[in-house]
Amino acid sequence: MKWLSGTEAQKLRSENGKVLPATVTELEEVKANEVADKPVIEMMDYAKKPVTLRSTHGPIFVEEFNKAMEKILLKQQDVKGALDEAAKNVDSKIK
Repeated sequence: MKWLSGTEAQKLRSENGKVLPATVTELEEVKANEVADKPVIEMMDYAKKPVTLRSTHGPIFVEEFNKAMEKILLKQQDVKGALDEAAKNVDSKIK
């Protein structure tokens, strides 16, 4: 595992597999020289981590949002009502 996340493995992945390296130093090297994937790399400056990686409550948010979307799509509840209920459920679970 240590080798896979190390510098050598990240360089091999990006050279042979056309995959962006997961380590910052190696990514910076690729960013400086890459032409074909340059637009994708530039978009990374605007990327945000998913809520499940930003908060320990992420799974609760996702679960309640998914339940709300199901109610909306199945026309069991209007958008405002479903999302208000989801917000109330999240609040009760994280407090």
